Amino acid sequence: MKIYKKQNVYDATQERLKYIFDSYQNVLVSFSGGKDSGVLLNLCYDYARSTNQLDKLAFYHLDYEAQYKYTTDYVTRTFERFNDVRNFWLCLPVGANCGCSMETDRWIPWNPSEKQLWCRNYPDIENLIYILNCPFDYDIGEQDYSVQEKFCEWFEKEYGSTAILIGIRCDESLDRYNAISNNGWITKTNKCFPIYDWKTEDIWTANAKFNY
Repeated sequence: MKIYKKQNVYDATQERLKYIFDSYQNVLVSFSGGKDSGVLLNLCYDYARSTNQLDKLAFYHLDYEAQYKYTTDYVTRTFERFNDVRNFWLCLPVGANCGCSMETDRWIPWNPSEKQLWCRNYPDIENLIYILNCPFDYDIGEQDYSVQEKFCEWFEKEYGSTAILIGIRCDESLDRYNAISNNGWITKTNKCFPIYDWKTEDIWTANAKFNY
């Protein structure tokens, strides 16, 4: 059941960010390059800067190799804009869902055994994590969400207690609504969904109002 409050979603998110930054040594944002994770990262950056806590903030991007060029361009610009916080660009041969093959339900971006088929080369980025320098163990073709979990576990061991922020919203799907309803906007595994109650128009309003 949805419960509507008089408080707007922006002010509610600011309260959630205060709780997160006060409760953890690090705030790690999962940045896909989509509109929701982009707004979430901008909100976190603005909050961290205004409260002098940029040293706590970090973000990462999991690159699927064959993603839209405009997505990669936007991600690149974002890494350049936020180069004063820790950032990580992951180009790993993970197992990703595949909807364009009759032979398999997954594909492996950045597959080292099929380099001749790559859509593009590794990005020229300082904090690139790829198969030769990956600081944690995983298997080639391992499910992408599992590899992200291992990255987050490595990050926490390396830097201390970490809140993992994900820009999912209840309005996107019934599955995501149920996930938030059952587990809350912050889970026991330190996953946080600060913009869970935002609507699509809220996302675009924030982009326009704050020039994101």
